[in-house]
Amino acid sequence: MFNKLGKWEGTLHSENHNDYSILVWDEVELLSNQQLFTVITFGYEDSSSSSSFIVLEKDGRDALASSSIDQNKLATALETLVIDYGYKNDQFMEVYRNDRDTSHYKDK
Repeated sequence: MFNKLGKWEGTLHSENHNDYSILVWDEVELLSNQQLFTVITFGYEDSSSSSSFIVLEKDGRDALASSSIDQNKLATALETLVIDYGYKNDQFMEVYRNDRDTSHYKDK
């Protein structure tokens, strides 16, 4: 997401994962219909990597739920973002490290 949208608007913190922030982008246009979404991401990278996405509609409903009419289009859009923009970016890591709230995290 960072490679396409730049720095996130906010972060959430998990008591179970003190080493990571959950990143939030607001008012993201993922589809060509001009609908705006909130995108929340969490991931890690070590010998393998994993990313999770939560996409919320303006009213807070889960846009990736099986009942969502946009579920398949959104899943394809997110997959395309990862493929087209990749997930490795040294600039992301620099911004991410500088943005971390040191009261929540330990330096590595």
